[in-house]
Amino acid sequence: MNRWATAGSDNTKPLEIDIFSWIRGNLKECRYNFVGSGFNEPLLEKFGINLSYEDYRKEAHDVQSIFNGTVAEIYRVNENNVISTAGGTGGIFLVNAYLREKVKRLFIPVPEYEPMYRVPESLGIHVDFQKPSVDEIRRSEFPGLEFTNPNNPRGTMMESSYMDSILEEADQNHLTIYSDETFRPFSMENPPGSIFDGNENVIVSNTMTKFYGLGSFRIGWIVAAERTAQDIKRIKDLVTAENAGYSLWIASQVLRNRKRFQEFAKPLLDKNRSILKEFVESHRGMTWSNPEYGSIAYIEYSGRMNSLDLARKAMEQEKVLIVPGEYFNHNHGFRICYTCSSEMLSEGLEKLGRVMG
Repeated sequence: MNRWATAGSDNTKPLEIDIFSWIRGNLKECRYNFVGSGFNEPLLEKFGINLSYEDYRKEAHDVQSIFNGTVAEIYRVNENNVISTAGGTGGIFLVNAYLREKVKRLFIPVPEYEPMYRVPESLGIHVDFQKPSVDEIRRSEFPGLEFTNPNNPRGTMMESSYMDSILEEADQNHLTIYSDETFRPFSMENPPGSIFDGNENVIVSNTMTKFYGLGSFRIGWIVAAERTAQDIKRIKDLVTAENAGYSLWIASQVLRNRKRFQEFAKPLLDKNRSILKEFVESHRGMTWSNPEYGSIAYIEYSGRMNSLDLARKAMEQEKVLIVPGEYFNHNHGFRICYTCSSEMLSEGLEKLGRVMG
């Protein structure tokens, strides 16, 4: 069955990213929001951000260059390596639109964030849900490998030995790699780390939505080798030639003031991670990804109930909103975000524990 055929034809469903529909359909009714995966939008003035529209207008003629230059400094690359995007999802679409003409077999390890595989599937790219060995990569014709790092939903980094091996394959032109690094800023590194090293076969993306909480500004970026970046920019021109200037201007300031956001985030996340760990360890049949840092974790559980039924039960009975593993192409697990207040996390986890028994 073709999931992506148009609505109205036999045995088909309209193109839809289920995780977005799940969140939108339940967000207003939930009391405990554990789905967001990032911080809510902060009071930016408290972080030293100038919101004056008049000041923005003075720099508006050059704001794209200001933003690209700010990102380029973080990655120690040239402005021409940077493409601004409409948030993280916009970056995922643009990269996969580029990969459509470059790869014939796209490997995607699971569990994985739904748009990372729904988007290439919708574009007609052959997706293979596995973590390929080097031998498997070399046996494949024009292979690609796509993943979030840190992983969404696990919140964990890909192991360094495997990363080294696939980057070597990219260096030898055996593999094209796309890594979405949305959760890398939660490492508190300054600047945040990245696997991008200038290789023409490596592409990375990121967003202002999660760590910085700027979801309403819709700003993200792609970093790629200059020739690749130019190809992606041509694709972007088909969708939207420019990002909103005011959003770029604010995002540039936030990136330059990232230490203040780190100072706010770290104590809360450390405390909440301890609360979540205690919850998992106090329930039999429960294991978790135990991320070293970040805002999300993936919890697996024993029992017959599938993750979608569990998530529905948690929402219906206790108004606790979690993301079921089905939306990461995985089952008997769920993603939980712990950027809320420690009090809300503790209370919500207690109610979730009642649902799980």
